[in-house]
Formats: sequence, C-alpha cells, structure tokens
Amino acid sequence: MTRPRSRKAVIAIAAVGVAIAVTGGTVRAATGASAAATAGCTVTGPLNAILWEGYAAKPMQAAFAKKYGIKVNVAYIGSNDEVFAKIRSRSGQYDLVPATTDISRQYVEQGLVQPIDLSQIPNARGIFPQFRNLPQATKDGKTYGVAHTWSADPILYNPKVVKNPTPSYSILWDTRYAGKVSLYDDLGSLWVAAMVKHYPPFTMSKTQLADAVKFMQQQKKLDRKYWSTGDDLVKLFASGEVVLATGWNYMYTQLRSQNVPVARLTPKEGNLGWVDTLMIPVNAKHACAAQKWIDWAISGRGGAYTANASGYSISNPAINTYLTKQQIGDLHMNDPAFMRKIVLWRPVDRPTYQNAWNQVKNG
Repeated sequence: MTRPRSRKAVIAIAAVGVAIAVTGGTVRAATGASAAATAGCTVTGPLNAILWEGYAAKPMQAAFAKKYGIKVNVAYIGSNDEVFAKIRSRSGQYDLVPATTDISRQYVEQGLVQPIDLSQIPNARGIFPQFRNLPQATKDGKTYGVAHTWSADPILYNPKVVKNPTPSYSILWDTRYAGKVSLYDDLGSLWVAAMVKHYPPFTMSKTQLADAVKFMQQQKKLDRKYWSTGDDLVKLFASGEVVLATGWNYMYTQLRSQNVPVARLTPKEGNLGWVDTLMIPVNAKHACAAQKWIDWAISGRGGAYTANASGYSISNPAINTYLTKQQIGDLHMNDPAFMRKIVLWRPVDRPTYQNAWNQVKNG
C-alpha cells in the first residue's frame, strides 16, 4: 500500500513531544575521505539517503554527523512507488532507503538491495522479537532490511457519540453512524473488508475480491466521504462531521492535542499495520555509513528523535528511556499483546487491487 507524502509530511509535527538535547560542538563534514573506522567497516561520506519526512530530523542528522564526521544529505519521498522507481535505476545515487513491508520483498527479489552486516548494527539485537528477521526483508539466511518504524492503523471514534463500540472492523458497517463514517481513499481499504470476511487480505482470490468490492460498496453508503490526507480526517473529526473512521496514529495524537474527543479500537480480527525497514541499495557508494545510520536510527536516543518527528513507534524499546509514560502508552511501546495482533502489510497484485478499489468508488 502506498503511503503518500501527505502522510509523512503532516506527521512530522505530531505531538508525541519527546524532548532530547543535542550536545554542542562543531560538526565536521567529510565528502569522501575516511571519516571513522570501526571493526571491518570504514565510514566514508557523505551519506546520501532518501527517506520519509520525520525519519531524519535536523538534530538527529547533526548528532550523527558529529559522531562520524560526515555530512548527511537527505531527499524526501513522495510515495513507495516513487522511491522504488529511483532505486530500480541502480544509479548509486542513494546509500539508504526505507521500504514498508508491502514492498520490501520486491527490492530483495529484484536484487536492488544488498545484505546488511548486522555486526555493524549492535542495536539490532534490541529489536522487538516479532520485528526481527521479517520474511519480507530476509532471503537465504541473509538480512536485507532492518526494522525501523512500525504502527498499527487504528479505528478512531468519538467516545461521546459511539458508545461501547464493538472492537471489530465490522463497526464500520454499523448503520447507526450512517453519514458520519470515513475510510481511507486507498486500495488498502479492501483489506479491511477482507478482515471482516475472514479472507486473506493480501492474496484474495478473484471471487473473494469481487465479494469484497460488493461489501465495500455497501459500506460506502454510510460514509461522509473518503479521506486522502491526515489533515482531511483531523478536520472531519474536529468539526463533528465524522465520528468513526479508519485512521493513523498521527490523527489520534493530533486530535488529542486539540482536545477533540477521540479514542482507538484494536479490531478483534487483527489490526492491519506495517513496519518500515531500512535497506541499502546494491550500488550504494557509502554502505558502511548507511549501516551506521541504521544502528543510530534504532538506538534509544536516535530512535526517539524519529518518534518525536514522525509520531510512529520504533522497533527498539530502548527509546522508552527518553519517553514519558503517556508517550510510551500512545506508541504501544510496552504492549506486546497489542503487537501480536498486528497483521503486517504484505505485497499484493497492485493493478488488480487498484482496479477493484476503483470499482468500489465508481459503483
């Protein structure tokens, strides 16, 4: 499922509120010479990364540059499809790329990324067990992607209107809330229908997909509108036009910061969610620097920078040292039962699913 720029751009201001000071000092920039050497790996730069907004906040870049003496250049992504096209060119332009679990396997199978030396990433040992050795990012015993951020996309509701809600995706078909429901305008909404129908969301048969389309067309009659950006849904909730929706944790934190009544449901069928893995393109010029960035990004301090800027959870619970109890709870960083209910996105036959979603919207 493609996550558009709007999702990451708006969450860069998410109110997670982690405050971390970067120590002072001059940041040195190396443009190719050896800047630092560690066992079996010489760090050279600059590090050229293409990332979602919020994954490389300025203080985080500065702390990394100070430690390794190299400059960090970051380009920001518009969508998974966009960055995949860039990496397919094998130009060697980028040293680091994120890939969500519905697309990471494509990088591996097409030989676009290289194995990662986990001996250079000691913080990987602290990753939550369920996010280690993800099948979407491993092959033949080798690791090609290290889990970085993660989230389960919740059902959001206004508790003053939606009383004692059923913890199920089926609530989105509840006619009591007709005209005040909203779903994401994306083919991933078909996965919601699949969860209710107990179909395999990412590998539906032709018959199952056709049934999911009909089911979603029934649901569409209850919707105020489909939303396309995080701000869209925040405004709909804040105005009272919508009281029940599929959403992201970004909207939850934003609505709470505005004192808008909002709560989250964890569906009993399992909660659709994702992990972003960090990968190194096969022709990366500064692979060692990329490995060091991955280690920094999943460290307690480095990961907390990203949690602050993006509003997403981090794969390593070491960040909890830098969070308040409320922040830990909001990010589910101490909730293994919640994590076990996550149904991670997997690759789908995108043209087929997109055509099915178009049928929902046009039907």
